[in-house]
Amino acid sequence: MISYFLLGVLLFEMVFGYRPFEHVHDNFDKMSHIAKLTQNPVIPSTDNPHLQDILQQCLQINPARRPNAYELLQHPFFNF
Repeated sequence: MISYFLLGVLLFEMVFGYRPFEHVHDNFDKMSHIAKLTQNPVIPSTDNPHLQDILQQCLQINPARRPNAYELLQHPFFNF
Protein backbone atom coordinates (compact mmCIF):
# COMPACT_ATOMS: atom_id res chain seq x y z
CA MET A 1 0.00 0.00 0.00
CA ILE A 2 1.26 3.47 -0.84
CA SER A 3 2.09 5.68 2.10
CA TYR A 4 0.20 8.91 1.65
CA PHE A 5 2.32 10.39 4.43
CA LEU A 6 5.28 10.09 2.06
CA LEU A 7 3.25 11.76 -0.67
CA GLY A 8 2.71 14.65 1.74
CA VAL A 9 6.44 14.84 2.47
CA LEU A 10 7.27 14.91 -1.26
CA LEU A 11 4.65 17.55 -1.99
CA PHE A 12 5.87 19.59 0.99
CA GLU A 13 9.45 19.48 -0.31
CA MET A 14 8.42 20.38 -3.87
CA VAL A 15 6.46 23.40 -2.66
CA PHE A 16 8.65 24.74 0.15
CA GLY A 17 12.08 23.56 -1.00
CA TYR A 18 12.96 21.63 2.15
CA ARG A 19 11.76 18.50 3.95
CA PRO A 20 9.50 18.83 6.98
CA PHE A 21 11.93 16.80 9.11
CA GLU A 22 15.25 17.95 7.67
CA HIS A 23 16.50 18.92 11.13
CA VAL A 24 16.86 15.16 11.79
CA HIS A 25 19.80 14.06 9.63
CA ASP A 26 20.18 10.31 10.13
CA ASN A 27 17.54 8.22 8.30
CA PHE A 28 17.03 5.82 11.22
CA ASP A 29 16.66 8.75 13.62
CA LYS A 30 14.24 10.38 11.19
CA MET A 31 12.02 7.28 11.09
CA SER A 32 12.13 7.09 14.89
CA HIS A 33 11.31 10.79 15.16
CA ILE A 34 8.30 10.45 12.85
CA ALA A 35 7.07 7.35 14.70
CA LYS A 36 7.17 9.24 18.00
CA LEU A 37 5.30 12.34 16.80
CA THR A 38 2.41 13.36 19.02
CA GLN A 39 1.28 16.29 16.86
CA ASN A 40 0.95 16.74 13.12
CA PRO A 41 3.87 18.53 11.48
CA VAL A 42 3.62 22.30 11.18
CA ILE A 43 2.87 23.36 7.64
CA PRO A 44 3.99 26.85 6.64
CA SER A 45 1.22 29.15 5.51
CA THR A 46 0.54 29.35 1.81
CA ASP A 47 -1.74 31.40 -0.42
CA ASN A 48 -3.34 28.22 -1.77
CA PRO A 49 -5.93 26.88 0.70
CA HIS A 50 -6.24 23.62 -1.26
CA LEU A 51 -2.51 23.01 -0.97
CA GLN A 52 -2.63 23.73 2.76
CA ASP A 53 -5.52 21.31 3.17
CA ILE A 54 -4.01 18.45 1.16
CA LEU A 55 -0.72 18.75 3.07
CA GLN A 56 -2.56 18.71 6.39
CA GLN A 57 -4.49 15.63 5.34
CA CYS A 58 -1.49 13.69 4.00
CA LEU A 59 0.77 14.58 6.93
CA GLN A 60 -1.62 13.32 9.58
CA ILE A 61 0.26 11.27 12.16
CA ASN A 62 -2.77 9.00 12.50
CA PRO A 63 -2.82 6.82 9.35
CA ALA A 64 -6.56 6.25 9.69
CA ARG A 65 -7.16 9.98 9.19
CA ARG A 66 -5.15 10.22 5.95
CA PRO A 67 -7.05 10.26 2.66
CA ASN A 68 -7.15 7.23 0.42
CA ALA A 69 -6.32 7.35 -3.29
CA TYR A 70 -9.90 8.07 -4.34
CA GLU A 71 -10.21 10.93 -1.84
CA LEU A 72 -6.90 12.40 -3.00
CA LEU A 73 -7.97 12.33 -6.64
CA GLN A 74 -11.24 14.07 -5.74
CA HIS A 75 -9.50 16.80 -3.75
CA PRO A 76 -9.75 20.33 -5.26
CA PHE A 77 -5.95 20.63 -5.25
CA PHE A 78 -5.71 17.95 -7.93
CA ASN A 79 -8.80 19.13 -9.83
CA PHE A 80 -7.85 22.48 -11.27
